[in-house]
Amino acid sequence: MNAASLHPPSHGGAGADLAGAPIPSWALLDLHAYFSDRRNSTTAACLTRDNKEIQVTIFPAHPPRVSYFCVHCRGEEPSGFAREPKIIAADANVLLLRISIGSRNAMLCPSLHEYYVYKASGGADGAPPSLHLLPHPSLYFFYDEQAALLSRVAEFTVVALRDDVSAFHRGSSERNVWTTKAVFVPPERQQGSSGEEGFRFRHETSDVVTIGGEPGTVAFVDMWRGILLFDVLHGDPTLRYIRMPPQLISPCTGYSSPVHTRDSAVVNGHFKVVEFLDKIMTVTGSHSGYINDGWVAATWSKEVFSPHEGSWCPGHKLESRDIHVERNLLLFELLPKVPDDEGKPSDDVGETLYRPPDTQLARW
Repeated sequence: MNAASLHPPSHGGAGADLAGAPIPSWALLDLHAYFSDRRNSTTAACLTRDNKEIQVTIFPAHPPRVSYFCVHCRGEEPSGFAREPKIIAADANVLLLRISIGSRNAMLCPSLHEYYVYKASGGADGAPPSLHLLPHPSLYFFYDEQAALLSRVAEFTVVALRDDVSAFHRGSSERNVWTTKAVFVPPERQQGSSGEEGFRFRHETSDVVTIGGEPGTVAFVDMWRGILLFDVLHGDPTLRYIRMPPQLISPCTGYSSPVHTRDSAVVNGHFKVVEFLDKIMTVTGSHSGYINDGWVAATWSKEVFSPHEGSWCPGHKLESRDIHVERNLLLFELLPKVPDDEGKPSDDVGETLYRPPDTQLARW
């Protein structure tokens, strides 16, 4: 566990009441929790499987500042958690959290994972913030990156797709139970010809994008191969398939795994894919090896609801060599001062506890 998780950021403040403060309509929310008994008007609580009270409090901030959340469990010290609680999916003002209480080894034991749905106030139903413990998925185990969340006024649905693309698991507020349903990808939509010798359709979800709409469409993204689209709220078990755009360099080249270099989103009815790569140059001679030769970034886009028509449209492409900066400019002086434990700007970062945020977009 990161020691900085015991020291929440200074903005928000302990006991801050946000009732009269302007709340941003959307926020960049740190996926990993801080441990603190901080409360405000966003605080919601429920009971764990062991009947201990657990609470979640959000501290929203106007972008580009990163919002964060705190978790506190009565009768349980932070050391009693396997890792920091984590947001694994979000849709509108609803969050899906995975919390594991126990030794660090509990992270390797799916039976010890607990899943909670947090709903912020200000939704269409006007309800106060709430925290809801989901039934344990039991045999319907899934990884964090395989889960999606659909929010519909007073209801929500959690879905996860198995990597063998044979079935998806679903839990909802309507029935409060987990169910499974068989699904398939038509051979003509798969990445390659099903007639090829030894061909086997492969899909390993590394990201999930909730598109929503009347059919409740969810995109399960494999950064290597393609995107599977499933209409969760319809009865059709057929998955639609979109191949990913080609990588900037060969997938056989080192340091180029798209799981680490690509990201995806849906913006204004279009899939957006961005790729960022470090460029590597080979050095020969007595000190042969590889050195960094700058970086390159590129984007692609494609309409969501016409997945089989046309191809990806290349967007912007930028290389580090295209950016010219004054050589004598002390760029670090342009950065904001790092706050100390009391929230005051400090020049001394040597002893500062720092945890780089991993963010999720949330709307309030």
